[in-house]
Amino acid sequence: MTSQARNTYEFGDFRLDPAKRLLLRDEKPVALTPRVFDTLVVLIENRGRTIEKDELMKALWPDSFVEESSLAQNIFQLRKALGEGLSEEAHYIETIPKRGYRFVADVIEIFPQGTPKRASKAEIEEAQGFSRHLSLKSPYLIALLVIVVLVPTLYYLIKNAGTEHATNLSEPVRSIAVLPFKPLVSQESDEQLRLGMADALVTKLSNLRELTVRPTSAVLQYTDVRQDPIKAGRELGVDSVLDGTIQRSGDGIRVTVQLLRVSDGVPLWADKFDEQFTDIFTIQDSISEQVTRALALKLSSDERSKLAKRYTDNTEAYQAYIKGRYFWDKRTEEGLKIGIEHFQKAIELDPTYALAYAGLADSYNMLSYYGNTPPGQNFPRARGAATRALELDDTLAEAHTSMAYVKMVYEWDWTGAETEFKRALELNPNYMLAHLWYAEYLRMMGRYEESIAQGEISLRLDPLSVMAHTNLGRTYLMARQPEKAIEHFAEALTFEPTNAFAQISLGRSYAEQGKFDEGIAICKKAQQLSDGGAATVVLGYIYSLQGRPEETRKILREMETVAKRRYVSPYTLAMLNADIGEKDKAFQWLDRAYDERSEFLVGVKADPRFDYLRSDPRFIDLMQRLGFSDLPVTTPKQL
Repeated sequence: MTSQARNTYEFGDFRLDPAKRLLLRDEKPVALTPRVFDTLVVLIENRGRTIEKDELMKALWPDSFVEESSLAQNIFQLRKALGEGLSEEAHYIETIPKRGYRFVADVIEIFPQGTPKRASKAEIEEAQGFSRHLSLKSPYLIALLVIVVLVPTLYYLIKNAGTEHATNLSEPVRSIAVLPFKPLVSQESDEQLRLGMADALVTKLSNLRELTVRPTSAVLQYTDVRQDPIKAGRELGVDSVLDGTIQRSGDGIRVTVQLLRVSDGVPLWADKFDEQFTDIFTIQDSISEQVTRALALKLSSDERSKLAKRYTDNTEAYQAYIKGRYFWDKRTEEGLKIGIEHFQKAIELDPTYALAYAGLADSYNMLSYYGNTPPGQNFPRARGAATRALELDDTLAEAHTSMAYVKMVYEWDWTGAETEFKRALELNPNYMLAHLWYAEYLRMMGRYEESIAQGEISLRLDPLSVMAHTNLGRTYLMARQPEKAIEHFAEALTFEPTNAFAQISLGRSYAEQGKFDEGIAICKKAQQLSDGGAATVVLGYIYSLQGRPEETRKILREMETVAKRRYVSPYTLAMLNADIGEKDKAFQWLDRAYDERSEFLVGVKADPRFDYLRSDPRFIDLMQRLGFSDLPVTTPKQL
């Protein structure tokens, strides 16, 4: 697949270079979003045949459920870029009604000079016939060929057997993506083990300061067994990729792995391991050590110690932990609850497993947000788990990050939270979640320039992260710069068109610009993608900005009715009352949010929804109780 990805295609006035992710028309670049570009590549690689809609959507959104409207929008944008109107005869993309699409233009495929070409069946048969002819007619010639060709080849293989390739690293390799390991047999379904193997290596390698490591969340989309690792590396913007396969059979495990340089596809190192499953930690140690050797990284004694560090020696506990992280990454109420069960099992099997305690803390930290449950039900448990993790291992960046989040959103210990975030980043500058949450902290403090700087770092660590883009967009929105916020929310939606939070935030950003109809339309679409709660509340805000308070009152009554059936944060009801000018009721709900230590209350300092309340003595009192009294309340108009 690597060689195929390096081919270029010419059609009409266009030249497509998938490797460089570039479309040219008369040698001038044509702007395409990443998803629209991928749509063109898939169509051209399957030119001449009808691609069913389901097949095309699966190729473009392998890990997401999307509606046909998203695909239709992609095709519309692509046709527009190619200069093909909807009413015109199809010169490039033909629509097959109720089925799919077909690329109909003539395409010239250009192979790079020197690219190996797979021999045809006729060529193979001809070569075999030539070989038989030699064996019958020219025994001395065969002997000569063995001496000239085979002997040097054997010498090279013997000389390099069991060692990494002595590749010339004239191009420095300072970033890496560890792709999810693939099954040796495509029908195998142990996805958690394959992702867990990658996650374990990410954890080890991210401790190396000379190496930027993409977080596990960045590579989750590359689980397809047909995935071209070089293409994945280019999309992730890294210098190298670690790609491997894993197969478990009974008590045995087989792992093959290769380290590839993305710029030219050259293998820097490769190896195979056949071990007992109980030796999986030894395999991880060996891979990490060989990667650092192949990349010629200079390690400090502390880094060497961290690289060799094992968080548990219990393979069953390890399996439970990787299952917990697998479900935690889904960021849903159900996923978090299943993750908690697996983390607890890991702790039962190994009570000294600090990393499992950190995973448990993270799950409880997120459960109030995704699970609509009272904060007092989850955050004390998160604090207990984070405390135990730090007691077991004070050098664990994950544990310091978990504790920082508790201090930030539940305890309102601003100094303590920042100390924990800084300690986490000191221990592991590559820990993307620490940068992400620290950026959130800085935004709540009104320190927007610093928040943006942390947000940019999180994006450098994970350029395809929907969370990183939405978090950065949120900072621009709170800084009263909706135009910049829109850029990041729109970018997030190119990666995940069905992300409700990004859609809600985009809708609100349009409303802050006075584009109320656009904002309402986007939020109504977001209502269909989620339980509707967050999107409905933002709709109430937009209606109030538009001068339609009765619509906001209607939404307020709906949320009050919902609150009788399930938990609704009092902060939500405070916002809606503030939207319609009900100051007294807004402060009543804010006080209730304070009493139950609502995690959303930390946003009150920066949220424009409360701007007109800021001069009220009750608001100033609330700021003092929250510990914001020594911090500026006003926000900059420009950064």
